[in-house]
Amino acid sequence: MFKLVFDSFVSKDHSNRALLVVLGFSLIIKALMIYQVEIINPDGIRYINSAHELFRGNISAAFAHEKMLGYTFLLGLTQSLVSSWYLAGKILSSVALLMTTVPLYFIALELFGRRPAFYTALVFTVVPHINSRSGDLIKEPVSLFLIVLTVLLAISALKK
Repeated sequence: MFKLVFDSFVSKDHSNRALLVVLGFSLIIKALMIYQVEIINPDGIRYINSAHELFRGNISAAFAHEKMLGYTFLLGLTQSLVSSWYLAGKILSSVALLMTTVPLYFIALELFGRRPAFYTALVFTVVPHINSRSGDLIKEPVSLFLIVLTVLLAISALKK
């Protein structure tokens, strides 16, 4: 499905090297932010407790900590790949913000052209407030990714 959407935005004669450069730069920044932030935010403890209960099979206790279990489920899946709950949350936030750059780039590409799309992705990559969120254990980066992806899919649907 994503291949069809992205193929409709990218013609075969254009290269997306600019997007790859921005993604590489963003990956470096977010990887540095993961290891710079050492303080866990108060919401992070609630999400960790909820995910821990959810993956122990105690859904009612997980629901008591957090009412929306989608993020806690993603947190638990990420924690199964790494050993630390806190590191898993920071990785999940960083990956979501990194992935948000892709639909944002294609939205700007469709609406304004290649050069503004590059600068849009670059500005999103270097904004300090956005990068500070990549070190936190919060669900806003995942929500932001889903909202931007929804806008991209809406533009694709309207275009077709």
